[in-house]
Amino acid sequence: LQNGVDTDRFTPGAKDKDLIERRGLSGKQVVLTLGRLVPRKGADMAIKAMAEVLKVKPDVHYLIVGDGELRKDLEHIIAEERLQDRITLVGTVSDDDLVRYFRLCDLFLMPNRTMPDGDTEGFGLVFREANACAKPVIGGRAGGVVEAVIDGESGFLVDGTNSSEIATAVLALLSDSALAAEMGQAGLKLALGNNTKTVAGRFLLACERTLRDGPN
Repeated sequence: LQNGVDTDRFTPGAKDKDLIERRGLSGKQVVLTLGRLVPRKGADMAIKAMAEVLKVKPDVHYLIVGDGELRKDLEHIIAEERLQDRITLVGTVSDDDLVRYFRLCDLFLMPNRTMPDGDTEGFGLVFREANACAKPVIGGRAGGVVEAVIDGESGFLVDGTNSSEIATAVLALLSDSALAAEMGQAGLKLALGNNTKTVAGRFLLACERTLRDGPN
């Protein structure tokens, strides 16, 4: 069974005007990454990809929400690419603000990858949370994320080690609002069909069948 998303909490909604003003994002398209800053989640490759994206679409801002061991490395990459005014490391935010950030973005990006030591992403519930807010998503073709993201429908799966492939997927969505909206709606439908209540119901049904029929 897949993890269910809380579709009572994560819902579509308008971009928060106060947040737009506070972050200086008026007139900007927004790409969002949200999660712990650890290597397998791929924020380092996302920054390198966004450096390519910003050469083509300068009116884009990249927000990275979360904190972790990779923060100093990410700060270095951002400075190296001279993108301090285009990429913001937001840090941690309150639970109440999570939905506001999802609604603020035009697409959600987390190009996860499997590390040499085998460390990889689990199911990737964060993609479904973004979907529940009607946002298209881009994830890495690794770990459990291949189950969370339906490639070509709710978003794109990419090689999380290839910054050019990541950039191409980002540009495809930022350059085609109809495609982004279509994928966002497909993702919303997916999230609603796999919310916490529905998944809990499936689990209970599976338990009842096991008790009745045995494990086989």
